[in-house]
Amino acid sequence: WNLVLVFTIGPLAAGYFRIMTTGTALSRRRAIPHFLPAILILLYLLPDYLQNAELKRQRLDQLIHSGLIAHRWIMLPGIMHLSAYLALSLYSVRHVLNRHALKTEATVRYLLFFAVYGFVINAIGVYAMFALSRKLAVITYGGIALLIPLIYLVRRRHPELMLHLGQVSRREKYRRSQLGGHDGDGLANRLTDLMETEQIYLTEDLTLAQLAAALQITPHQLSELFNDHLKTNFAGYINGFRVRHACRMLIAHPKQTVLTVAYDSGFQSRSTFHSAFTRETGMSPIRYRKNHLKPGPD
Repeated sequence: WNLVLVFTIGPLAAGYFRIMTTGTALSRRRAIPHFLPAILILLYLLPDYLQNAELKRQRLDQLIHSGLIAHRWIMLPGIMHLSAYLALSLYSVRHVLNRHALKTEATVRYLLFFAVYGFVINAIGVYAMFALSRKLAVITYGGIALLIPLIYLVRRRHPELMLHLGQVSRREKYRRSQLGGHDGDGLANRLTDLMETEQIYLTEDLTLAQLAAALQITPHQLSELFNDHLKTNFAGYINGFRVRHACRMLIAHPKQTVLTVAYDSGFQSRSTFHSAFTRETGMSPIRYRKNHLKPGPD
């Protein structure tokens, strides 16, 4: 059963940390593949489990006399499997593994303890398999078997710690997403000033990188500003200003053609202009001009 347990604990631990940090679990359909190795090992060992007591003793004697050679090629992949899932669990909460969180959050310290505990036990297991040490193998099996009960006991004694992990995760994500130290509201104001004062959106081949350079931030930080703070994207934001400019042009210069207004507003083609204009205003440029122009005197 120890071999089955080794292949089971990894997916269970990864799923547990997922629930604690995101509040959601994998669907059954997506979770089952993670347990396929454990199921295959169970099927492989099932004939041994179903044998009578005498045959089980004989099988155990064979294992004892052959050292750990007989099953180390199953145990080693099992340890690697568990290590991979521990690493996956740590990767999913990597944003909380920093000096600030370790100093201020007991939850993160417990998380790091369990991760280090798991990796140490796995390292002992790998050494035990190559050194063919029964004592170290027993320590490995026991250590792995204790991992889930230890997590359970900590959760029972300090339920707020594990529940708090999701809050810590969200808080650290927010703290680390402050645009590389830039204030999001301040950047948004600077961006608005670029649009309204310098009318940078009129540059028809304007790119995200060029706009980021004008703000003295990276393109990634500008994308984060659009996505997380302004709830839009680069094209939508720029086209919004261009459409509003076109609206003013259509009224102020009624003799200009729609195509001229489109180009003067920063658009590179009539189709792009028409699509963006209709999406923003709910009507075509021609209809907009007709609806807003005051009729001339008879």
